[in-house]
Amino acid sequence: MFTFVALQACSRALHHSLEIVSALHDIIYYLVSFARLGNPGVFSSKRGGGAGVGELTADWGGTEGIGAELWEIQKQIDSLCDPGSPEAVGRLLQLRRHVIFLQYDTAVRHLIREAFLSSGNIVAYQSVSDNMGHALPALSDSVRTNHSSLLSLPEPMEPHSPRVCNKLCLSGLGDRSRMEANGAILGVSLLMEDVLNSGGRGAAPLRLHDNKAEDSRGNVDEEEKGISSGPLQDPLQVLSVLKGFLLLTKQLEVFKESWGRRQLGVEQINTMKINRHFSRLYRADIQYPSMRALAQKMGKEKDFEALLSDSQPLLPPAGASEVHIKTFQLLRLLESTECDMIRAVQRRITRELTLVISERARQDTGLPTELWKQGSMKHSLSPERPQLVECFTQQLMEWLTFPTAHLQRCLSTLGRSVTERERSSFLLYSQFYEQILQQENQLLYRREQVSYSASQTINPYSEVSGLCRGMMLQTTALRTRVTQLEEEQRDLEQQISLKYRQCYDSLVRQLFSTCIQLKARLDEYHVRMDQDVTQLVSKVRREGVDNIIKLKTFGSTKGNEALLTTQSEVRRLGPKLFSKQVTEL
Repeated sequence: MFTFVALQACSRALHHSLEIVSALHDIIYYLVSFARLGNPGVFSSKRGGGAGVGELTADWGGTEGIGAELWEIQKQIDSLCDPGSPEAVGRLLQLRRHVIFLQYDTAVRHLIREAFLSSGNIVAYQSVSDNMGHALPALSDSVRTNHSSLLSLPEPMEPHSPRVCNKLCLSGLGDRSRMEANGAILGVSLLMEDVLNSGGRGAAPLRLHDNKAEDSRGNVDEEEKGISSGPLQDPLQVLSVLKGFLLLTKQLEVFKESWGRRQLGVEQINTMKINRHFSRLYRADIQYPSMRALAQKMGKEKDFEALLSDSQPLLPPAGASEVHIKTFQLLRLLESTECDMIRAVQRRITRELTLVISERARQDTGLPTELWKQGSMKHSLSPERPQLVECFTQQLMEWLTFPTAHLQRCLSTLGRSVTERERSSFLLYSQFYEQILQQENQLLYRREQVSYSASQTINPYSEVSGLCRGMMLQTTALRTRVTQLEEEQRDLEQQISLKYRQCYDSLVRQLFSTCIQLKARLDEYHVRMDQDVTQLVSKVRREGVDNIIKLKTFGSTKGNEALLTTQSEVRRLGPKLFSKQVTEL
């Protein structure tokens, strides 16, 4: 391919080709491994389409997601100023690889763990925390050099591939937790899209030795007061903005976690209770002041005049970009960290001044040994990571086509490096072990001296301390006796209440049965009384009708058919009306 090209141009072309191939290899490998996270059954499948390989589901992108990602890369390459330049294409693919790995690192290290901790899923949080310590460093190491991709090896011999790293981070999660993790990763993607839609100006990690902080604060007036720049067009600039935003996010999360541990006085924020306390503290001390400062720069400080309650959401100022929100929070955290460092230095100065004043006030002529005493040293083991693979690759690639002798020399150098690494590690761990033994011996000797001096010295308060100890024992015994008596009293009360309940149970049952009998008799009395009243009324009515008939025979010539008809109807309907009244009762 490069037969008639000069050696330097051939080397440069090969360099660009390796950049493109390595970046594209890592991107495709990552996309495929990420899509396979939604198919737990295909993790153990062999290469080359062996048994067990199934269709990729769309939960984690699937085949459509891989195709869309590759199509997006092709569109970005076509959008370059010189799409035929291998240098520009290689730089774009390298940036794309960095952005993909940083996106996954940010999601796993911060967003996924925070989601599990907020929902109370401590098991999933601990699983991701334990696994990411092995997977994410290996994934980050793969982008340190431009030629990080190696030839494909069998699965058991490639522990640092993107597929293994992706699987290891989420290996201990169930189906529901895995879907929550997928949602957190999707949230990072949506956040990156918002950054691009807002222009993404100023998306870069903060640096302490330049004017980045002042520039970030000063540029808000032009970018946030309605003068919004359009979306970026250059693909290299787009990827640079995304990379800067992800690095800025990682900076914020690292300082945020460090600030939380320092404020709460804990080693780790790994429980739901501590996380809630930390969220309230961060909201009041960092998030609200930073949002208020941002609103002041934008001229919208009226929206942040009063601190909202914990139940109300704290929304950023209208029109504020995500980049400036994170930048102002990071600046606030840096200010708080600087204040903590200043206070620590002030406390140390005060402590040393107190020692100096106390030594100066001493009347004897002894040496100021208190000023010479140093705190106990804490030995920490930090072994260096030798660059064995990188050095071997660099030495091997010095020749374009290397002979067997050169390969043999490289392998010999690699073997010597491995042996030297083992030797240095053994010496380092041995020295660390000896330091720990020496420190423990010093502490033990000091404690023995203190105990010996205390036993030789007559303590005038020993009798008082013995009496106090005896009184404490007596008080403890009395409290125990009082507790026993209270328990006995409760038991007696329960027994008495049970005895009286048994005595009165029969009386209550008898009263209940008597009440039921009285109610039945009362109902019978009501029925008989209604019958008697009905009979009396019927008798009086008949007598009245008879009297009326007799009276009418003397003064009227009309017949008595109407009265007789009414009387017969009353006699006929009387029992029915009576039964109806009884039924209603």
